[in-house]
Amino acid sequence: MFTAIGVLCFLIHAPNADYVVWLFLWIPLAIFSVRGSRRTVTLNRASADPVRLRMTHGISALLILVVFLAGHMINHIVAIWSLNSDEEVMKALRIIYRAGWLEPGLIGLFLFQIVSGLLLLRSRMTKKTDLFGVLQTTSGMYLAGFLVSHMAAVFVLCRLVLKVDTNDAWAAGQPAGLVADLWNTRLIPHYSLAAFLLIAHAGCGLRGLLLAHGRSLTSANRITVAITGLGATVATAITVAMVGVHLSEL
Repeated sequence: MFTAIGVLCFLIHAPNADYVVWLFLWIPLAIFSVRGSRRTVTLNRASADPVRLRMTHGISALLILVVFLAGHMINHIVAIWSLNSDEEVMKALRIIYRAGWLEPGLIGLFLFQIVSGLLLLRSRMTKKTDLFGVLQTTSGMYLAGFLVSHMAAVFVLCRLVLKVDTNDAWAAGQPAGLVADLWNTRLIPHYSLAAFLLIAHAGCGLRGLLLAHGRSLTSANRITVAITGLGATVATAITVAMVGVHLSEL
């Protein structure tokens, strides 16, 4: 949300107003949190997950993962070697996911993920769950906010306004970088959490499927832990590359 506000303030030519907006946004959020913590939430039939919506959300996520996200994540991981390698992989992948007939469909799927995820979130917020359930819910909340922020930055700020290429150098805040520029530092947790929570969210979703199909709780938990660990590893590699560390230069 902080990054999204920064993009919005930049678009309205008030780049230094984001901290003020963020401060005043947290006042009602703090009040809401305090009031919410004092309420006793009980589970009832009306709060059950819409089964069809949950299934459609999962199918849509799988399509996005296969068509775009798997390659996109590999693209960012390759940057740990060098930016040139990253650019070569990106050029090859863009032939696929920037095709005129495919890109609008991908955008539609992402929008559906945001809306359906928020609808599912409403029902899950009233359910008592375990650690993995909490991780699935909170990661979904973060990813919804990230997608809104990232899509606004890519399609509105960069493509329509600035007309710049949204490559890895852009994501890394070049030429200033993510560390030296005070505005860009927010992008370090912005991207690293997105990479980690994306994989963790998928792992938690897979856990639900495994349990629904008779897999033991211990086995499902172990698989989810392994996937979450993979997410942490991938996020670390991507973040290290984005702050300017490349193995080919060492």
